[in-house]
Amino acid sequence: MRNSIIPIYEPHLDILFERNIKQGRLQFTTNLEEAVKMLLLSFLPYRLLPVKTALQIYPMY
Repeated sequence: MRNSIIPIYEPHLDILFERNIKQGRLQFTTNLEEAVKMLLLSFLPYRLLPVKTALQIYPMY
């Protein structure tokens, strides 16, 4: 995403990314220390397990 390649499609998302990156409101990094130092808001993506799989792994729920 640092190279202006957005891995998802949403109409006009490219325009929002470009504008906010140029204005310094949007940044991307894989360096946790760098990210925490400048953190104002963070989105932490993670993969959710399907309910059936989750119940097989965690049967107590």
